[in-house]
Amino acid sequence: LVDRVRNHSDDQDVESVVALRAVLHAVLAAIGRLPKRDRILVGLRAAAGLSYPEIASVMGMKENAARMATARAFARIRKEVHDDE
Repeated sequence: LVDRVRNHSDDQDVESVVALRAVLHAVLAAIGRLPKRDRILVGLRAAAGLSYPEIASVMGMKENAARMATARAFARIRKEVHDDE
């Protein structure tokens, strides 16, 4: 989704823009419903682009724990967004 938003061009058809915005809205809503720690993990990975060792350092976790917790947070988002479709 992040790549789709980054690669979005103004010359796309209206239907594509509406669909992209709908998905983005659903993802943002799903992120908003995550527990605080999961929101932070998702933000550090997706928005800040941190590696798992960096996330572990910021969060005071072991690297494997950061990797697993982040993966679970993204899985919750995917499940919620796909369940809404």
